Amino acid sequence: MINVSDLNTDNNQVNVGNQNMGINKRSPKIGIIIVVVGVIIIGGVVWGYSSGMFNFLGINKNTSNNNTPTTSLPPLTEAQKQEAAQAPEGMVYVPEGEYLSGIPANISKDAPRPLRKIKLTSFYIDRLEVTTVKFYEFTQVKPEWNKGKPPYNFAEPGYLSYFGFFNGSSPGSDYAQLPAQQVSWHAAKAYCEWQGKRLPTLSEWEKTARGTDGRAFPWGNNMDSSRANFCDKNCPVSDRTRSWNDGYENLAPAGSFPEGVSPYGALDMSGNVQEWVADWFAPKSEYYKTGPDIDPQGPEKSSFKAVMGGGYLTADNWGVELYQVAWFMPNGVMNDTGFRCAKDVK
Repeated sequence: MINVSDLNTDNNQVNVGNQNMGINKRSPKIGIIIVVVGVIIIGGVVWGYSSGMFNFLGINKNTSNNNTPTTSLPPLTEAQKQEAAQAPEGMVYVPEGEYLSGIPANISKDAPRPLRKIKLTSFYIDRLEVTTVKFYEFTQVKPEWNKGKPPYNFAEPGYLSYFGFFNGSSPGSDYAQLPAQQVSWHAAKAYCEWQGKRLPTLSEWEKTARGTDGRAFPWGNNMDSSRANFCDKNCPVSDRTRSWNDGYENLAPAGSFPEGVSPYGALDMSGNVQEWVADWFAPKSEYYKTGPDIDPQGPEKSSFKAVMGGGYLTADNWGVELYQVAWFMPNGVMNDTGFRCAKDVK
């Protein structure tokens, strides 16, 4: 089940009124001068609008390619620079501070997660989604998590049934760098703990993906199918968005979309596989309106765990913005669901 809100964005347009100018036929020079000046003025307006020159007047173009973030990240303090320099290999640093969480009011006035400021402690998070080969290595060290052996009863029989996990065999080389999928929340948690890490909270995941300014995608506020792997025209299901084309029918190797990088340097926060986070999720709870605004951990209990980011089977009609949250039972396994890990800064 997915909590879906449609994104409706009003384009700001510049309307240039046409004025009738009476030109004296007996004064051709004056007419020519007026035409030339008019062309120069109109050209200047078009150039200024397209270049952003008039943004200070509140005139902003809003096109599918206008994905430049409107807010830059706060500069790091000297202490934070030291923490960033100590980031473990393969992880990015997200500094302490506030960010905008939830759904903007102009998108949904009755959103279960309304837009509000959340403050988080500094943390590290994996730059990439955990790959198939990395999860395979985990199952070799922890064979209880291999196919057919995990210590939990799964809601679906597909646990690790994709990408070469048959009978514990090593995944084929073609699949090694694809994100691990068909992994339960319990298995994702066990993997992260084996790595000396943990699953990120919903808020940590969201801040990593959105930065501090509440954007809808890692790169800005407009969908750009060249920057993420969603269910595009190549997608092998009928419920796909045919106007998108990311070049992949199914999964893409982790990190295949560098243009989709998040403000903090993480890749594939939008698309490829949707990702388990630590939190329980209660879609009708008041927690997201009145709960803690400092390092929230999610509701104390629910039947579902939160899943973020959308995956290669997520189409536009399901909602692909970063403020969307899916929720599944923690023992469930889905074709397009994987994870990444986080770690405390010490």
